[in-house]
Amino acid sequence: MEKCREYCLEIYALNDVHGRFFNTPHYDGGCALSLANASTFLKERREAVGKENVLLLDCGDNLQGDMAVDLSNRKVREDSSVEHFYSRVARSLAIDAVVFGNHDFEAGHNVYDPVARRLQKDGTAVLGANVIDAKTGGCYFFPYTILHRGGLRVAVIGVTNPATPRWITEDLWEGLEFAPIQPIVQPIIDKIRHQGIADLIILMAHTGMGAPGASDMDENQALALAGSLNGVDVIVAGHDHKESCQKVEDTLVISASSHAASLQRINVRVTEDVNGLHVAAVEGDIVHLEEYSADQEYLAAFTEEIGEVERYMHESVGKLRGDMHALDALFGVNDYVNLIHAVQLDTTGAQISFASPYVYGAEFKAGPVTRKEIYRMYSCENTLYKIRMTGRQIKDYLEYSYGKWVADFTPCKPSLLRLQKTTFMGAEYFWPEHFTYNFDSAAGLDYQVDFTAAEGERVRILSLAGGAPFSEEEVYTVALSSYRVCGGGNLIDCGAGLDPSADLEKVTIKKYPLIRDLLEAFIREGKDFSKVHGYWEFVPAELAGQLVARERKLLSV
Repeated sequence: MEKCREYCLEIYALNDVHGRFFNTPHYDGGCALSLANASTFLKERREAVGKENVLLLDCGDNLQGDMAVDLSNRKVREDSSVEHFYSRVARSLAIDAVVFGNHDFEAGHNVYDPVARRLQKDGTAVLGANVIDAKTGGCYFFPYTILHRGGLRVAVIGVTNPATPRWITEDLWEGLEFAPIQPIVQPIIDKIRHQGIADLIILMAHTGMGAPGASDMDENQALALAGSLNGVDVIVAGHDHKESCQKVEDTLVISASSHAASLQRINVRVTEDVNGLHVAAVEGDIVHLEEYSADQEYLAAFTEEIGEVERYMHESVGKLRGDMHALDALFGVNDYVNLIHAVQLDTTGAQISFASPYVYGAEFKAGPVTRKEIYRMYSCENTLYKIRMTGRQIKDYLEYSYGKWVADFTPCKPSLLRLQKTTFMGAEYFWPEHFTYNFDSAAGLDYQVDFTAAEGERVRILSLAGGAPFSEEEVYTVALSSYRVCGGGNLIDCGAGLDPSADLEKVTIKKYPLIRDLLEAFIREGKDFSKVHGYWEFVPAELAGQLVARERKLLSV
């Protein structure tokens, strides 16, 4: 009787690297991990088991997030013949297949199209089964690829987040449609199984883990897909930056964290006998890259680029007249968010501005400001909009924002903010339950937030800044980010009741460049932002003061 043969394959997946190509993070005091650390690990594994037994995938979100990618994006926009840092990195790491995430599409056609062309030229498959070319009805990239590794034929199907249009403006994805994942993917799986062209099927999906019952247009639906798709062996996921590795029936679902801090690892063992190949075991875990030093050979290959990034980061753009503490933004008017409001109001001439603290624990010191500091203040790629909103829509927008921000009041155990906690080595750590970049406050208004009131009844708008009456029936001009007007955080739709897809064009007055660039110009020109454009506070004041002191201390640990 012929002896059963066995094949082993190691599959690794990156996700949500967000431009952390080199050890040049734009923030202070954090981990300096990058793909240089991943390079060390991958070299070790390829040397140990043979490069023919290692597969490397990338679940997307590479073209946004750090100063290296910001600089590279700008260079490619100016000259499409310039090679992007990411395609060079992909070639160095030998990435086999990639999907673009929502933040990759945020870079715009003039960045991701030339990047995709270069990746394909270098042999890295660019996948996106649910990214549809609106003109032809076909797939804009490729739906899947068959890769040969470890004696196996591995089918990798790629999909991106179907909720992408909710976060970025249409000019960035013009001509594309983002279809639901499950109805697109199941026929592809069935075709691959029927034709017998693969021994293992992987779904590479830029979607978060979510819950088993997530809808087909939800941004986090990896677990739901594992439960609804038939015939897929592994789902490698990304998007929500949450580490997870679990089985849903026979499907392994796995996701690492972000910013090159960890890798997804899948070990596959396949046996072959007279009846053919059989997947004997699929096991997964997370590789934490802080255990691996940076690959100096990798970094040396990018010496020129790293030097360029360093010079770009440390260029002085102006001065701050006083310290700014982002944590203060959670408790009332503060200089950090007031600066963003000032930029938005100065640029647009709008009556009202909505803005949030992108970071809540950072401090910005008085004195010279480098581009690195600008990036710390506002690292997202949002552009600025001036739109029309009724007073009622403005009030409802704020109610929704503070509904995610403020805890439900209980007299016996009062809290101000919605906080969550964890315990590590006997110590308790607290942080906001929801992302602070969705905690919009308003400038141009005087208002109070009664945190003891029921959700939806907390915001009391007293007047416009300066004392002019505010009316829910009047129409006002409002400055806010592109992320917000497209539906990010759901403040514009679930809050104000506007449908971004149907109403945005009607209410838009004007569009402006990147808010980060406007912020840099504002500081470079030495404009004053010390004037407070309106005022807001938590009430009742006495109890709020007690809770602010307590919760500020909790969040400062």
